[in-house]
Amino acid sequence: MNHPEIKAQDLISRKELFEKLGFTKSLWDNRKLYSLLPSSKMHVRLDGDGKKVMGWLKFNVTELINQYPERFKTTK
Repeated sequence: MNHPEIKAQDLISRKELFEKLGFTKSLWDNRKLYSLLPSSKMHVRLDGDGKKVMGWLKFNVTELINQYPERFKTTK
């Protein structure tokens, strides 16, 4: 496993990101956020219950939101 220091709680899934920002798939596509957060940069870990968690590092997502605030402008 690459980067064993990364834990499940360090990740945010696309679903969680959508809920947090009030995004829809069309907003994700229209703002081309997939280019900033490509699937190839996602990590997969198991949480304490053995459930698979797939997502990006929360730290990296926060940096991108701060770097591109207009693209991540919330709808909530």
